[in-house]
Amino acid sequence: MTREDLMRKAIELSKENVENGGGPFGAVIATKEGEIVATGVNRVTASCDPTAHAEVSAIRAAAAKLGTFNLSGYEIYTSCEPCPMCLGAIYWARLDKMYYGNNKTDAKNIGFDDSFIYDELEADQPVTWDYLLHTVINPMSVTKKDQYVHIQATNKNGASDAYLFSSGALKTDTTSQFFEPAVNWLRADANGKFAPYPNHWHFKASSDKQQKYRFATIINTHLLTRPVPDPEILSDGRIKVGSWIIKVNVSSEGTPSFFIRSTRKGEDVNITYKGGATIVREDGYETTLVDKFPELEI
Repeated sequence: MTREDLMRKAIELSKENVENGGGPFGAVIATKEGEIVATGVNRVTASCDPTAHAEVSAIRAAAAKLGTFNLSGYEIYTSCEPCPMCLGAIYWARLDKMYYGNNKTDAKNIGFDDSFIYDELEADQPVTWDYLLHTVINPMSVTKKDQYVHIQATNKNGASDAYLFSSGALKTDTTSQFFEPAVNWLRADANGKFAPYPNHWHFKASSDKQQKYRFATIINTHLLTRPVPDPEILSDGRIKVGSWIIKVNVSSEGTPSFFIRSTRKGEDVNITYKGGATIVREDGYETTLVDKFPELEI
């Protein structure tokens, strides 16, 4: 079947489901070659299950049929843009692509409104922002300075020093446990049992509640036998690290930006970030890197 055929099948399922007393939503999971593996419809009212949306129902059916929770290599076609719950299920199932017909505005216009949840996920209210680091072997040392937090991690031969600058004061915590229990779902044995995850060392820095927040981290990795000096804060607010000068806006106001340049003699290198693009200039050559979130294909 073609992609158009598969989308039409999802729409057909949604229509049939309405005739049977269900919600107007249908979903199809298929191979890249167009062979249908499983279908699903909205069965929330029929099964008294608030999670039984069409996409979730199709994912459950496909996983049961294929005997795996990993649906990579397959694609999902759904009659309407997935709600946040279903979108999360699609990511967790690792489906390669998603195609949908109607959007969330169309759903809202017929009484299926998820806009409150979408607004909540967009964090347009003040929230606590967390910054996380982790190490495997040794615990991290944490030192709070006036203008940054210094976190150092070590192993047998080397060290990494992280200097964390932020929009405001931070509360810090370190633990040998996971902040959230870890499930090693990538490494199941032949019997489907998950191998245990050993605990690692974890660092968390938390802000107070802010609508906007910025972090800037300088990481210097080196041999234990060659310690490096801490960053020097210049009188104009710039940061000097070795032969590098860094100007960065960590304030929650204004445009996010930074400028980094080398002061080493004979070295013409600088890096600029502003407006969603990073420009790297080196010895007369220029490379532009653009921020871009992957878009789901529709």
